[in-house]
Amino acid sequence: MATDNLHRVDGRYRIDYRPDQIKTGRRDSVLLPARLTPFIDRYLGEIRPALLRGTDHGALWVGTLGKPLAEPGIEKLVRVRSKALLGVAIGPHRFRQALGTTAPLVNRTEPGLARAVLDISEAVAAGHYNRANAIIATEFFHAEMLAATQAANNHARLEKIRRRRE
Repeated sequence: MATDNLHRVDGRYRIDYRPDQIKTGRRDSVLLPARLTPFIDRYLGEIRPALLRGTDHGALWVGTLGKPLAEPGIEKLVRVRSKALLGVAIGPHRFRQALGTTAPLVNRTEPGLARAVLDISEAVAAGHYNRANAIIATEFFHAEMLAATQAANNHARLEKIRRRRE
């Protein structure tokens, strides 16, 4: 992504993608949350210039050697940082999968939410991202097992009480 993709609008940043930058081949824009503005301001004003060391190639993300940080470098950084923070290395695509699964679990009345946010078809969402149905099925199974176990325990207790009375 280049710096010309990033625009500040009313105290927030917007990323505008050209068709050649998107898998679907369509233009897209993403308005970033206002809470990210101070961090982007600092990156653009202090960190990025320091990394560039007096040069500017137009890439938004810059590596420690001053060269553009491409997709493999970004993926490596995400994996290293997630490993340090969570104890497990997580690639960027796993965040998409997490969103695809979490969105329908958190908001069950909006099953198409993840599809819309990820800008993918319903078939792709169901086939590759949404694991919510498996989680819901597991929750249902566990609830049924708990109920059956409680019923069996209650039955056993009643039998024990009944035998004592006889």
